[in-house]
Parts: sequence; C-alpha cells; structure tokens
Amino acid sequence: MLNRCFNKLILKSRKKFEMERNFTKLFNIIYDKFIVNFSTNDSGRALMSFARFLGHGHDGKVRAWKKGQWPSAEDCWLISEKMGFSLRWLVTGEGDPYGQEGGTPAASADDSDEGVQALQARMQEMERELAEERRLNRQLTARLLVDGVGDKGVASSTGKAGEGRG
Repeated sequence: MLNRCFNKLILKSRKKFEMERNFTKLFNIIYDKFIVNFSTNDSGRALMSFARFLGHGHDGKVRAWKKGQWPSAEDCWLISEKMGFSLRWLVTGEGDPYGQEGGTPAASADDSDEGVQALQARMQEMERELAEERRLNRQLTARLLVDGVGDKGVASSTGKAGEGRG
C-alpha cells in the first residue's frame, strides 16, 4: 500500500515537472498559429508583433513563454479568446488545443482523479498569481496618484518619482 502511494506521488511530481518545463511545446503551437493567421510580414519583430497582438507593450512575457514559463491566468484567457485555444489545454497542457476531443477513449477513474487534482492545483496557482497581480496593480495605481498623475495622464514633478528616487 505504501509503495503504491509513493508511486502515485512520484507520478504526480513527474507530471508536474514535465508540465512546468514543457510550455515551450504549447508556445510553439500557439506562435505558429499566430504567424500563419495573424502576423504581418514583419519577421524581424515577430515576437513583438505577437506581444502587441495580445495587448502587451513589450515582448518580455512572450519571451518567457518561449523559454517555458507558463502564462498567467489572464494571459491564458486572452490567448484563448483571441486565438481560439482551449482553456483546459492552455492551463494543463492536456487534451486537444481546440477542445475537440470527440475521438479520445474514456479515461480511467485514477486518471480522471489525477487530472482533476492537477487542474485544481494549477487553478489555485493561477488564482494566487492573479491576486498578486491585482495587489501590484493597486500598489502601482496608488503610487501614480501619490506621484501626481492626474486626469490628464501627465506626471507632475512632485513625489518620489519626480525627484529621481522612484
């Protein structure tokens, strides 16, 4: 019994490890679709074009995804909405990229439980990331208000940022 539990733990850890290091494969699928269906002919700045397509001002997140980092919950949602990928596939890396899994055999109860647990763990992680992003956004908003960014969107020379200490 102990050996079976240990083997399940190793299997879960191995799946999590593989999932964490393999977003690059998912990224390549996503990026290839972008290049084929949405990209302009600006091949020298394709990563930047992809970042802008998703609403990001720079390509830092896109480069991180290319290296294997998983996107945040908001970015997964954005990719799903703009490009038609399955949220389940974006979050877990499992299943069909477009959610069309009609021909797959039914999973066993153990596989289903493990899949649900992996999905729940990833969702909790993404909820923590989202909460942290919201906290940072509130902090930045407060900082901008303290530094004097008014309704016109122009910073005054008062506050820490205006003094060169920001």
